[in-house]
Amino acid sequence: MFKKNYLALISLYAIAIACLLPSQAIAQNEIRFEMAKTTHKDESKKDKPPYIKFLTSDIADVQVSGYVGDPIEQVDNKDRKWTYFITQVGATLVVKGTPTKIRVLAGYVDRTDLSKAPKSLKTFWMRGTKTKEFDLSGATEVVDLIIRNQNGLKEIDLSAQKKAKIIQLGRFGVGNQGWSLKKVIMPRPSVVEKLDISDTGVNDIDISNLPHLKVFAGSGTQLGEVVLNSPKIEAVEFSRAHLNKLEFKGATPNLHKVWLQDIFTITEIIIPNAPKLGNGSGNSLSTLNGLFFSGQAMNKLKHIKIHNSAITESNDFFAGQTPNLEDLDLTGAPIEDFNFTKFSKLRKIRMPIDNIKETDFDKIINTLPILQEGEKGYFEVAKTDATNSNKLEAFEQKLKAKGWNTKIPLAFEDLSNEEVKVFPTQTTDVVKIEGAKANTAYALFSMNGALCEKGRADHSGSAVLHLASYSKGVYIVKIGSKYQKVLLK
Repeated sequence: MFKKNYLALISLYAIAIACLLPSQAIAQNEIRFEMAKTTHKDESKKDKPPYIKFLTSDIADVQVSGYVGDPIEQVDNKDRKWTYFITQVGATLVVKGTPTKIRVLAGYVDRTDLSKAPKSLKTFWMRGTKTKEFDLSGATEVVDLIIRNQNGLKEIDLSAQKKAKIIQLGRFGVGNQGWSLKKVIMPRPSVVEKLDISDTGVNDIDISNLPHLKVFAGSGTQLGEVVLNSPKIEAVEFSRAHLNKLEFKGATPNLHKVWLQDIFTITEIIIPNAPKLGNGSGNSLSTLNGLFFSGQAMNKLKHIKIHNSAITESNDFFAGQTPNLEDLDLTGAPIEDFNFTKFSKLRKIRMPIDNIKETDFDKIINTLPILQEGEKGYFEVAKTDATNSNKLEAFEQKLKAKGWNTKIPLAFEDLSNEEVKVFPTQTTDVVKIEGAKANTAYALFSMNGALCEKGRADHSGSAVLHLASYSKGVYIVKIGSKYQKVLLK
């Protein structure tokens, strides 16, 4: 008897659990919108309660609660249907169900909670809701994520979005509507292919390891230095950003677009291998292709290094926006024509001449900057297997006739991509070397290439140079195969 009763109790317990499970599952499939705690003014300056606007097709099979009155439907100029839900001040609107997409166009929301988002959710867009806080911890299956025009949002954590291929937090042309956002926590590992943080003001984001990244847009950001280690990168766009340096690590075989506009702070651009990056073409943002320096002059840009590109000539991509350029290296480019007229400060040039006609030598060389008395200019032909020795000799003779040297001294090279540190780069006496291999040879050169002193790093890879006895000016520290300029004051 006891056994039968015990088994009956077990069966009842199992039935009770089975009845409870669907309810718990449904409870997990919800997105919560904590609405604004204040009213807003409409066009007639009247106080209006908060609202939120969904694409109607996204909420056709879900439950929506927490609103007042009847939903309002509208059709936009693209024949898309949108549904408005009006709520009380400070209310929470809840969307329950298993939608694949939730797209919000506008509203007044303080906080959006996706901690219990359904696993079915693949697309989540939220634009123009002035949301100040997001919890995206439960949106782990989202592939397409757009959160933009959220004035007041300061930080966003995307660490749970490990499957997101599109992450868009801003866009061109929105002014300063999203510039409160400063910090973005990226997922690791990441499969993101398109990352757009334009017009956000972001200054804290780790983009160092995004192996699948194809498109990066950073207009209006405060990133300082951008170093992209993304072999699949295809396009990069910056406008009105605080950007000091743009560098691509390794080969970028698919890179075909680098667009820089009104970047007043940039000093250096390094692109080591970009065979598809050619001269600019197109007349709008969507059709631009190639390398563009647009807008007002980038007065601080002094160094450009772009190797193995498809650039053929100068006019299209420079457009006179780099008046203080000193160093131009286009090794590996199929240069056919070049006009140096707009680069009065250019003193170091390295490029091939294989595709330049000999009849055009004078035309090109005559556009080189005029060297003042005591100045030195260096134009080194980047030789290839196809370089004709007679053609090379004829070009170099014409360069020498204009007062230009045809070999760039090693002293002009810069220390880069290396753990070795040479510091300080401005000094009245002491310069230190750290991080070299033990017993590595070092040397100090003057700017005309004269050897001043030499030695070797100690067992820890360090060395100390004393420059006080030398004349004030610029010197070059050579450590191993790397070089660093140092100013002795």
